[in-house]
Amino acid sequence: MIAAFLLVSSFVAPVSGPVRSQAPAPQVDAEPTTAGPKLDLRVSPFVDLYFMVRHAAASKEQATPAELAAAAAVARELDAALGGPLGWGPIEGLLPRIDDAVSAKREFATLPATLRTRSGGTLELRANALKLADALAVYEPVYRSTLAAERAKALVAARRELEGTLLAKQTEAFESILGALEFSRAELVIPVYLVLDAPEPGAVTQRDDAGRGVCFVSLGAHAGTLLHESILHEALHALDVASPTSVLTKLRAKLEAAGIGPREREWRDVPHTLMFVQAAETVRRVLAPEHRAYGDVAGYYAKVRSIADLELALWPRRLAGELSTEVALDELVRAVVALRDAR
Repeated sequence: MIAAFLLVSSFVAPVSGPVRSQAPAPQVDAEPTTAGPKLDLRVSPFVDLYFMVRHAAASKEQATPAELAAAAAVARELDAALGGPLGWGPIEGLLPRIDDAVSAKREFATLPATLRTRSGGTLELRANALKLADALAVYEPVYRSTLAAERAKALVAARRELEGTLLAKQTEAFESILGALEFSRAELVIPVYLVLDAPEPGAVTQRDDAGRGVCFVSLGAHAGTLLHESILHEALHALDVASPTSVLTKLRAKLEAAGIGPREREWRDVPHTLMFVQAAETVRRVLAPEHRAYGDVAGYYAKVRSIADLELALWPRRLAGELSTEVALDELVRAVVALRDAR
């Protein structure tokens, strides 16, 4: 989210990792599959360690101890080459298969030798990922001996709290989302890894090695109902990946028909902002009427002010039944084109 966030997290189409045929490694705390979308909240010491290193790499403060600082330096260099959170997709899509630095090195060795970066350059992906795995292997014993137990305790406690709040209402929450955005109602388990720290925006969704969305959400970046919204926002990215047709798909098609293509910022920002609006509305309607939207609290709406104002005025009317989906999308696209032409 909130890629990211996301958020986003996580906030344009996630980058896919290569497809592999071997069986996936056992998942930590996996939940049984049920009909329709279901959140699978996971706690993994290695995933927490990994994002702790990435958080330290993004921080202006000098990391300690020396082993963490060294790993952070490697991650910082790789982040610059990858071009930000979504560039990490090929690497982070493998995390569900990884339990420790040894398995990280094994999985990273299967990455493509090179990667065409978002800036158009070529990166030695495999070699750089293996360099990171080596640095993580040096820091891992320190993390596990000094921090892992307390951090796992905090993460498990957070998951337990979420079981009594967000998970207890997830059927209603997903019904709200599926009805509004017309995602597929097929059975889908959405992995959501909880971590204590992550670089801005504090949450991201990547594609795993089978092309499915896997979410990573930091507790440090989100508190209270903002955490609920962040998780739902990242789940929207996973649903977007899994659903060949949806309101978001229609919206992108209408933008393209109006002359706004994938290379233009509006093509990304308009559907992504709608995800923010819908996730916040779902939290208010299903979980907490007093909820303040992440877009307001964290300043995302201010970054896309004109688009956010359009959607905040229009989408609640669609949810109230005052407008059909087609009319709402057509009005939105016409307004976005007018804004672009007025620039």
